[in-house]
Amino acid sequence: MELVEYSSNDIIKFHPMLEWSGRGIYQYIALHNLSKHPLENEGYHSIGCEPCTHKITLEENRGGRWVGSKKTECGLHFNKK
Repeated sequence: MELVEYSSNDIIKFHPMLEWSGRGIYQYIALHNLSKHPLENEGYHSIGCEPCTHKITLEENRGGRWVGSKKTECGLHFNKK
């Protein structure tokens, strides 16, 4: 994946945290004193957009995302103008 990707159907995909590691994310959270997402306490291990996020009991990093789908990434999408 690239930081910015252009698809043939005029969709731009932007992956702002593409190069961040899990450790880097938690360091950023601690450095900026950010609170946890409320869904973390409810058993969501990976939180994305509403249709892609599901609660699971597996310890997989992103196991709750894209359940029943072959997708591995969602990204932020908007139309080029």
